[in-house]
Amino acid sequence: MSGGKGFDQETIQAMMQNPELMAQLQRRMEGLTGKGSGYVESLPKPIQNRVKALKNINREHQALQRQFNQELLALERKFLTLNEPLYTRRSKIVTGDYEPTEEECNYVDSDEESDEEDEDKVVDLDSEGDKEAQDALDEIDVKGIPAFWLTAMQCNPDIDNMIEEQDRECLESLVDVTYEYLAEGEFGFKLVFKFEPNEYFTNTELIKTYHLSDDGTSTELMFERAEGTVIDWKSAEKNLCVTTKSKKQRHKASGQIRMKTSTEPRESFFNFFSPPEMPSEEDIDADQEAAEEISERLEADYELGETIKDEIIPRAVFWFTGEALEDYSDDDDEDDYEDDDDGDFDDEDDEENDGDYEPKKDTPEECKQQ
Repeated sequence: MSGGKGFDQETIQAMMQNPELMAQLQRRMEGLTGKGSGYVESLPKPIQNRVKALKNINREHQALQRQFNQELLALERKFLTLNEPLYTRRSKIVTGDYEPTEEECNYVDSDEESDEEDEDKVVDLDSEGDKEAQDALDEIDVKGIPAFWLTAMQCNPDIDNMIEEQDRECLESLVDVTYEYLAEGEFGFKLVFKFEPNEYFTNTELIKTYHLSDDGTSTELMFERAEGTVIDWKSAEKNLCVTTKSKKQRHKASGQIRMKTSTEPRESFFNFFSPPEMPSEEDIDADQEAAEEISERLEADYELGETIKDEIIPRAVFWFTGEALEDYSDDDDEDDYEDDDDGDFDDEDDEENDGDYEPKKDTPEECKQQ
């Protein structure tokens, strides 16, 4: 030992070769693992210094991570710009503003099966007695593709769960769905739902905006908040997000009767444009359970927004036909389930054998095509 301030190198080497001393140090470190405050400070000084070195490395990693997020966003912006003319052409066909040429309609599926198998699937319209009906359908002069976006969204199970019966007529007037990124220097995106004139609200566009932030710790941006367009309902009766109730009230003295109207919230796709606010620290301290519920709703809301941006908009035609549902269902199969260690299930124990079992509808029936 030198000067009472530490150990010389020879002494340190001897201590490190002492199994009992090293085991004691290891037990001490294991006992403190995960205890947070005071853990690092209790470690030997050389280990504390190495931890600081690791933090410096992580600081460099965070700088690279921010650079990655910036460059990734720039790349996404670039390809959105390249895709916009395609989305415009799609919109014109859907709305009937443009009639595709015969050449443009000559589509062959890249995964199409052999001609022989296709021939086996051909329905003989003459034998089925449907040829005349089909010819009559072909003669109907229909503009564009009616209810294109409603049908596409109903094919996605997550979105279909949000669409209530009262929403469908209004959503038939939805003529386009697009997205755009926020201004330079900001993280986030907007979903733009474009409507033709309808009897429910005056808005021509409903916009949902997601604000994100980059903390430099991962490739995933952090959700901050969401906000939506205030819907200008034409009347209380047309507001799809509430139920209007009328009740008779009789005056105790005069006997005069008056009608009192009240509204109650109800489930609707259009609640999507009224997201809850992110709970503050005060809200969390006051009611942690309620704050957690709001956080879960916000997380589900953001995931839905990403689904519309990354799945529905780019592949809308395949959601309309229902083909995209197969890939979407496959993605959910294995990753969303984990093995149950409580024991194996026998066929006899399956809930399908219960007397009151009712099978659940896994996917929208025929995508509820209009």
